[in-house]
Amino acid sequence: PQNAEVTLRYDSLKFTAVDAMNVNHEAKANLGDELTQEELNIKLKPAQRIEAYTCVVVPAKGVIPKLMVLPAVADDGPILRYDLRDQVTPLPEPIADPTDPTGATALDVVPAQLNAAYPLRFFDVSVLGFETVTTALEAASPPNGSSYFVVKLSCKNKLPNDALLRFGT
Repeated sequence: PQNAEVTLRYDSLKFTAVDAMNVNHEAKANLGDELTQEELNIKLKPAQRIEAYTCVVVPAKGVIPKLMVLPAVADDGPILRYDLRDQVTPLPEPIADPTDPTGATALDVVPAQLNAAYPLRFFDVSVLGFETVTTALEAASPPNGSSYFVVKLSCKNKLPNDALLRFGT
């Protein structure tokens, strides 16, 4: 505990995950408040605690055995090292590769079923059906000899705030 308030925000700490091949991966430059799901930028009073999270993008192959938490300024404290083996929740079926007993490796192609929801970025996505049509859609007709393949989807926002859903999502 400090004797004065301390600012906690995106650049207060640095997080590095070490993958199964001993390659370092740096966290994204944000800290989130676990309770509000908002970006953290607050002053903590002496002995005050808050639950926070960050995101580290790692390969979808093999366990992540180590996490290092570093102070933003090199001489502001020690490097904390955490052994993550057997600590990280395995990937769910059908995403997890069944040949990896740790559940830490994702399949390259996930076998999906119609009308079942699957996590995909900010959304849970279900393919409800599909059809081929040769008529105009929104005033645009397919070229002669061609057709449109129309996929009907259900997308549920998993975020606590608005998420943009558009053609490139």
